[in-house]
This record gives sequence, C-alpha cells and structure tokens, in this order.
Amino acid sequence: MPCFDRSFLCFTLCFIVLSGCDPELAEFAADPGQDVEDIEDDGGLSGPVPDVSGDLLAPPVHPTAAPCGKSMHTYTLEAALGPQSFAIDESGALWAWGANESGQLGLGTTTSASPTPARVKFGLPSVIEVRGGTAHTLARTTDGRVWAWGQNASGQLGLGHNTGSAVPVLVPGLTGVLQIAAGGDFSLARTSNGQIWAWGSNLKGQLGINSGVPWMNIPQPITTLVGAELGAGKSFAVGVKGGQMWTWGSDESGQLGNGAPTDNVLKPMWIVVPGGVSGFAVGADFVVTVGGSSSWRSWGSNAYGQLADNTMNARTSPTSIAGPTLFGVSLMEASASSVFVAGPDGFGPPLPGLGLLLSAGRNDRGQLLRTGPTTSLEHLGDGYGTFYADTLAAGDGFTLVQANGVQAIGSNNRGQLGDGTTSNSTTLRQVCLP
Repeated sequence: MPCFDRSFLCFTLCFIVLSGCDPELAEFAADPGQDVEDIEDDGGLSGPVPDVSGDLLAPPVHPTAAPCGKSMHTYTLEAALGPQSFAIDESGALWAWGANESGQLGLGTTTSASPTPARVKFGLPSVIEVRGGTAHTLARTTDGRVWAWGQNASGQLGLGHNTGSAVPVLVPGLTGVLQIAAGGDFSLARTSNGQIWAWGSNLKGQLGINSGVPWMNIPQPITTLVGAELGAGKSFAVGVKGGQMWTWGSDESGQLGNGAPTDNVLKPMWIVVPGGVSGFAVGADFVVTVGGSSSWRSWGSNAYGQLADNTMNARTSPTSIAGPTLFGVSLMEASASSVFVAGPDGFGPPLPGLGLLLSAGRNDRGQLLRTGPTTSLEHLGDGYGTFYADTLAAGDGFTLVQANGVQAIGSNNRGQLGDGTTSNSTTLRQVCLP
C-alpha cells in the first residue's frame, strides 16, 4: 500500500524495457509461462523456488507484438494482495482483471481467472480509490461512501453478515470517507472527522480495537488513534500522523517494528522511527519509510531482500538503509515482497512522470523492471531502452505501470497481467484496457 507526503513535488524521469534478447532465449521468451505458480490460501506464492540472486533467469525483452492495443486513457492502478488488478479511468469507471474465484473482481461472476479487463458496474458510482486484499475489494466513491465485494468469511465486507458478494455492495454506516485500506482479510477506513474504522478478521489483532474477538462484520471504531494515514499488510496495519507511526496486529516477522517479535498487538502502538515518517509503503509483512533528510528505514520480513538493506535477514526495528537522495517523493509502493520508490533527484531537468525510479526485492519474473542486485534500492536501467512512467502498482510477483499505455510484467497464472492470457511474462505486455 503506498502512501507519501503529498506536499512533496512530483516531477520525473524514465523507466525501462529491454530492447533485445539473446537468440538462445527465444524459446523461453516465446513461452514465459511454462512454469506456472499456484496461489496459496494465504495469498502467498508456492511452486518452484525463485531466483533471488539478482539476475533474471532470462532478461526481459521488448515485445515485438502486443495482443492488445495501446490505451490512450490515464488510469489510477491498483495491484491487490491477491493476484488481481484494477484500474480507474478519468471518468471514475473501474476496470478489473485477474483472480475471481470469490467474486473479488465485482463482475457478477466467480471464475478462477479473468485475464481481460472488464468494467465493474452494478450501480457502482464514480470511483476515486480502490484497494484489494487477498480475495476482497474496497472502493471509495466520489460521494465519500465505501463499496465492497468478494470473499466475506471474516466479515471483511462490513455488511453485517459473512456471505460473500460477486457484485459491489454499499457498506452501511460509513460517510465522509477520505481513505480506505484493505488487508489480507480485513478492512480499514478513515472519515473526514479523523475517525478510523476497522472490520473483518481480528485473529491477529489487526482491527486495532483492543479486543480479542476473532472477527467483526460491522465497522468498528479504533478509539486510540484518530486522523492517521493508513496502511494495511496481510495481518497488520500502520497509521501515520504528525510524522510519527503506530502499528498493530501480527508481529510474526517483526513487522510492527517494536524491537523484538511479540504476541499480537490489539491496539495501535507508537514506535520510534529515527528521522520521522514523511512517506511510507506497507508490504504483506514489512514496512519501508522515508523521513527528514532522505532518512530511509525498513523492517519486517526480508526473504527476497525487500527491505533493501543488502541482506535477506528479517528486522524487528526500523533499520537504516542506503536509500536515494530525492528532492521529494512521488511514489512509495510495496507488494508482498518488493518495493518501489521514486522522485526527482535534482541532477537534471524535470521530466514527465514519477522521476528517478528505484526498486528492491523479489525479481524472479522481471517484476522489478531491472536486473542487478535485488537486496538494495537500485535505479532502473542496466542497458534498457527508456520510456516515461506516470504511475506504478506492485503486486505479488507482478507489476503494473502506466507508460506508453498501461503495461504489465511478471506472474500471470490468474490473468493478473490483463493481456488476455494466463502465461507468465518477463516482458512488458500491453494491458487490454480501452
């Protein structure tokens, strides 16, 4: 879940696509999906052990032909914790593709894979924000209301019952909503008076309501924190207010940042983040922050080097990392196991888009959009051709980017790349948006 200080300037620089490929890799490039992964119930990925050495098994190549036309619209992109993707166009229309076995795409159907973007309708008003959990979805509309659909076994739709829905349903009782966040199987919202609401699974204390109740299917107020910017991981959450951070929920990987793994924390707990917090990104079970004077910190799970601290060791407290010196932050985005940051570096004229773009973490299918070391924040480049990127969303093993139309790269076994196929790709492919 991305979050950054909107007072920062957002200029920007370029990004990447490989322009060629060793002929010996032609067979692999023609069928990058030959080793398809399975999605586990917890939203993680199983299957062959990925290459985490920093070099792709085959370098990305520039597609010579795309099955989809290039959309000329501008989209806001969202990659869920599960293998599903969303895009909001300029009119507020919502498009969805990918996994849909619980109806999490909101298309009125329940199918294993929906590889081509489709419009979410069923009376859904104009959308300004969408967030996806493992198998449920939240949308915030222009009238300040919240709609929900998909899996609901833990009450994560907030409808007062635990029956799922394959179409958008209005969450009762919430008005004036300014922000939403979707965890693995829980949901958060912040309203205009600063009140934070939580509902869904609470097995790890992730609702922050100071109760051990296993789930709540009606939004509940968090009484010990108000007015905070929200972020949600698989089974924990964070809030940031006044440059300070609070965390709650599961601490199995040290993701709460309190110095040592603890039992589940049932209400927001203030933690010390040296340098403060002006921007942050929340992954499935890790956090990356930036504070004053480009003070970068990270903690939590680090199996793929997503903490960018040049190790693959988990951290239980905010750890200093060698982040970039940026003149403002235009993007902070985390997935299950990767992180992207961007902003102007001040060493050249501003260019359209996000600015200097860096990434770290899992890269077995080229989803970092670069080669080279994956345990540190590195610039996108390494001999790539260049293009300008306007926005980016990081998913579990895949990446969406608005650049020369909307494109996608990485895992695709549920159609999350949106190119009309279910084959994985180490090549950027055009998403089939109108």
